[in-house]
Amino acid sequence: MQLPIEIETSDFRLGFDIAGKNGVLKAGSITDAPGGVRILFEGMTGEKAFDIPSILHFIVDASVKIELSLFSAWLFDKVKGRNVKKMKIGRKEITEITAEKIKKTLEEEIEIDK
Repeated sequence: MQLPIEIETSDFRLGFDIAGKNGVLKAGSITDAPGGVRILFEGMTGEKAFDIPSILHFIVDASVKIELSLFSAWLFDKVKGRNVKKMKIGRKEITEITAEKIKKTLEEEIEIDK
């Protein structure tokens, strides 16, 4: 199962910190994350102007058994303090971003798609 994640932010370095390799971030890049998760960076939409948010698009491969607690904590560490306006995981939007909310939303979205 593949689960889309969108992160609305005006911090252009965030994409590099999540899925960049050797200082390069390009669509199609796959990154291994804690918890047995693989993340595909699909690209970015929006404005590349000061303080105008863009949306980073990722796909999480949840087709194998993953450890949601590890991945949720890792993803929260990446986004905290990074001017993230909101996240969308699957069909659910998160505006109050915490590791617990990320984990709960991942669990709900994975359960819906079973």
